[in-house]
Amino acid sequence: MMKKPKIVTLAIVAIALLSPLLHGMKAQNQQLIQAASQGNTDQVRVLLKAGANVNAQDEDGQTALILAAIGGHTNTVRALLAARANVNAQNEGGYTALMGAAINGHTNTVRVLLKAGANVNAQDKEYGDTALTEAAYWGNIDTVRALLGARGIKVNAQNEGGQTALMQAAIGSHTNIVQALLKAPRIKFMLRISLVRLLMI
Repeated sequence: MMKKPKIVTLAIVAIALLSPLLHGMKAQNQQLIQAASQGNTDQVRVLLKAGANVNAQDEDGQTALILAAIGGHTNTVRALLAARANVNAQNEGGYTALMGAAINGHTNTVRVLLKAGANVNAQDKEYGDTALTEAAYWGNIDTVRALLGARGIKVNAQNEGGQTALMQAAIGSHTNIVQALLKAPRIKFMLRISLVRLLMI
């Protein structure tokens, strides 16, 4: 009977030793993502200190930061950012933590993410929406105002359907948001005129 080469034998031993370790790390990362989604900041800190990967993703590409932002768990978001979470990480659909917070109207979370350097003009992969177009569509006026104050925001950005935040707000009959956007200094003049006419019909 032929003996296995030493290199192969060592590789098998290494895999056998590392397998439980890798499994443990994966479980730890999953626990981190779950704790963040629930806003359990203390547990998040414990898991991070134990070596959990702050930027680990689940099967949908969600990170702990994205899920914490979706839930509006601002303290958890701060803890993850302090641990150097990627503020611009995207899930499978291209959504970022900022988009998740904007869709759900979590304005304080939006402010924290913007301060941490979140890309205010990032677009999702399917529809091309930004945090601003999403907030306008869902009628989140305070979030819209916070986003309008972000440096470099493209207020005239269009999604795949050619719609801007102003159009999205008008379609949703969110008059307060339409008024806020019409006051934005970078809104295109002709777009203002067309929206004013639309609202007068």
